[in-house]
Amino acid sequence: MRWHRLLSPDLIRMELEFRPAAESEDSPRAPQEEKEAILQELVDLLSLSGKISNSKKLFLDMRNRERKATTGIGSGVAVPHVRTRQAREFVMALARAPEGVDFDAIDGGKVFLFLAMVSPPYEDRQYLRVYQKIGKIFSQEGILERILNSPTEHEIIRILAESS
Repeated sequence: MRWHRLLSPDLIRMELEFRPAAESEDSPRAPQEEKEAILQELVDLLSLSGKISNSKKLFLDMRNRERKATTGIGSGVAVPHVRTRQAREFVMALARAPEGVDFDAIDGGKVFLFLAMVSPPYEDRQYLRVYQKIGKIFSQEGILERILNSPTEHEIIRILAESS
């Protein structure tokens, strides 16, 4: 399976628009609000695929999934994912956060790369295979750094293809 073909350049955001609340602000956002702002941005990106039936419901599904357990898998990577009726077919998006953001990762570290994926509820096989591939790829030394330093969306896809 060449899962990197599921990722297209228009579904890659070279830098998240999200900015964490400054420490000195009078009313800083709660960590959950920041996490939800990132999820909303990822949902907006996934929606560009045309494979999402209802973005608002997808956001709720992603938020509820994230509340069950963090999708920050550690080592600077998060894989927000959910099987939902809001997905017409399997779709992935990638977003970078060059400064890193707090996303409640299992290792307590910042997250620099988000790989979001959604699929219909009946698409178990592909969903699990891609999730497993992502884990293997990001266990390889230097992959995250190469992706974070890539100048273009096409280069990111090429790195993922080589690493598969």
